[in-house]
Amino acid sequence: MRKLLFMLVLSLIGLTAFSQNITYKKDWQGNTIAVDDRGNTIATQKTDWQGNITWVDDNGSTIKTKKKDWQGNNTWENNRGQTIQTEKRDWQGNKTLENDQGQTEYVYKKDWQGNTAVYDENSNLVGTYKKDWQGNTVFEKNP
Repeated sequence: MRKLLFMLVLSLIGLTAFSQNITYKKDWQGNTIAVDDRGNTIATQKTDWQGNITWVDDNGSTIKTKKKDWQGNNTWENNRGQTIQTEKRDWQGNKTLENDQGQTEYVYKKDWQGNTAVYDENSNLVGTYKKDWQGNTVFEKNP
């Protein structure tokens, strides 16, 4: 569940350039929703009829779908069925997110406080996933 939330945040960074933080909550149906600082719903995580995890926008259009490739890696496909990202592990056990050309886009590492720090391909800190006082996961962008 936590891994899925990481993937969504990175795909929605461009959509939320005006916002500093994204909070992940559960709605009344049990779906995970991504909400910006202003309380606007950015996207909703649902499960499709095949059991794949799908992120949809507030209009119901598919943003991306999580599936397994033949090697057992999690892949993300766009709404046309094209693989856009692949999740793997590096030699240190950190989760990496690669683009469709196999280049590392993001690396997820645990910091000393147990939070998950996200680094880009140049090892620059993008942001950190933390829990708020209500138990929601919050992605805080690095200033």
